[in-house]
Amino acid sequence: MAPVPAAAVGLSLSELWQLLQHDRRRLVACIAVTFVSVATAVLVAPSLGRVVDIISRGSAATPRELGLAVGRLGAVYVVSNTCLAVALSLALGEGLAHRLRCRLFGALLSRDTLFFDQVRTGQMAAWLGQDVEVLQSTVAKLLGARGIRSAFETIGIIIVLFTLSWPLAVVLLVSAPLLTPLITRLSASIGAASKASQAAAANVSAAADEIVENMRVVKLFAQQQRELRRFDTLLNGAHQLALKVLRLQAVLDGSSRLRNTLCVLATLGLGAYMALHSAVSLGTCYSFFVFSFSFAFSLGNLTNTVGDVARAAGAINRAMQAMQQALGTDTPEAAAALPDGWRADIEFRGCKFSHPGWAGWTLQDISFRIPAGKTVALVGPSGEGKSTVASMLMGLYKPGQGEILVDGMPLSQLDMQWWRRQLGVVMQSPGLLTGRIADIIRYARPDASDAEVEWAARAAQADAFIAALPRGYQTVIGSGSGMELSGGQQQRLAIARALLARPRVLIFDEATSALDVETEQGVTQALEAAGKGVTSLIIAHRLSTVRRADVIVVVAEGRVVEQGTHEELMRRQGGCWTLANTAESNGQDLWDLPAPSVAAPPQAADEGEQPMAHELAAA
Repeated sequence: MAPVPAAAVGLSLSELWQLLQHDRRRLVACIAVTFVSVATAVLVAPSLGRVVDIISRGSAATPRELGLAVGRLGAVYVVSNTCLAVALSLALGEGLAHRLRCRLFGALLSRDTLFFDQVRTGQMAAWLGQDVEVLQSTVAKLLGARGIRSAFETIGIIIVLFTLSWPLAVVLLVSAPLLTPLITRLSASIGAASKASQAAAANVSAAADEIVENMRVVKLFAQQQRELRRFDTLLNGAHQLALKVLRLQAVLDGSSRLRNTLCVLATLGLGAYMALHSAVSLGTCYSFFVFSFSFAFSLGNLTNTVGDVARAAGAINRAMQAMQQALGTDTPEAAAALPDGWRADIEFRGCKFSHPGWAGWTLQDISFRIPAGKTVALVGPSGEGKSTVASMLMGLYKPGQGEILVDGMPLSQLDMQWWRRQLGVVMQSPGLLTGRIADIIRYARPDASDAEVEWAARAAQADAFIAALPRGYQTVIGSGSGMELSGGQQQRLAIARALLARPRVLIFDEATSALDVETEQGVTQALEAAGKGVTSLIIAHRLSTVRRADVIVVVAEGRVVEQGTHEELMRRQGGCWTLANTAESNGQDLWDLPAPSVAAPPQAADEGEQPMAHELAAA
């Protein structure tokens, strides 16, 4: 899978502020409570110093005076240590995560299909999960115990220190910038290392998702140990990067603590000297000593917050790629719908297409017309781009050159939401979401009645097997439901879903490939009845399926090589259709033509000649 395309992305402070604006009252309350708590906490040291001074006076101090001082100290402690600000900050972080996930998921839903071809599911899950959680935790810290509180405390402490003793305050402030250049470089390194670590963690998640999704294939080929080794390699790489982040964070914390210790020692030495020479009272010296510890603690919190912000920036900037990808969105800004009475006359005109990263065109010179109300069958060998043609008509892919016209209007100018509501689509993979069968069929039209749902199921030959299920149309199927349907049953539900949409355009890509002949004939007759007057594009391999089409378009080597009715193609003799019809007459599938001869596999090194399977059987 190709890596996520790089893009200059980021979540600015203004965007973060906008996301927090939804909780404006809670934000204001958090800041106000934090301010009151810090303003009260600043009074702890002076209150404590007052108690020390009273005790130092010995018998000259009265019990009432001492009791009032101790009571004031206790009240200050209680108010300054309220948990309300922390609770509000946690709620703000949770709300931010909720809105950011919704915004990210909405952005993912608006991406075009090429985006999902290039980005692994696990990576998108990491964006919505762990990356948002990192930002949530950081915002809670910024608004709670570390960020705003530490900033308020630092400012308040500096003011109080100058009121207590300006010489000591100057010494403390002069020693504070020690090791700042080292701390700044470490913070930048943590940001870069965190981004790499989070990307590696996303790759681990993507690999686990891929392996679990294809667990049957892994077990079928007995490759459990191979996948375990691959997963362990990815996990070890992510582990090493995570350890690098932790080592950098440890150095940052150690540097911060060393700086704080030097600040405290400098003020302690000068304060003791001044107290010995009666320049300050013992209580003032003690208050200043306590304040210097508080100052160092708040400064350390601010330093740690810088590291947290660096990690969050690395995480959320990766997540923001989902919103700012250069690949574009489904619908242009000036998109429109066709006027009432539109006919659904479709034309492919000189369309070319190439998948990102592929050399040359996957499809080229695709030109044909689907007249309004008619059926065109698209046939050809597997892997020649027929499904890509259907995807372009659905607006999932955009032609690199040429255009698709609907009633003369370029498809690229239509509102894709409106256009897809006009389609009834059945793909090779049914794509059924987990839920009740009635809701799965109703997915195309959520407002459809139960009678309409049952009509669509009968038309798709699905009513009989649905009735045999434990709860009929209320039976839950899908991932984790414990109820698994066969491929043919899933296809019939997908057909019912498409018919329920009452579409103007039907697109069937091997819609009956998993059905037996008898069921296919019943479904085909129902489709002909339901699809009268509907413009239809059918992709199929079976001659019996496409023979009824008004026009048959043959695609080979990425080009349209023949088109016409079945009779016209048969009269031409010698073309691709003749070869395919010959294969059908020989009892083969429509395009099951002889494959080129393949050389025998090379003999394994250092091994003797091994008997072939038929020789062993004969023995």
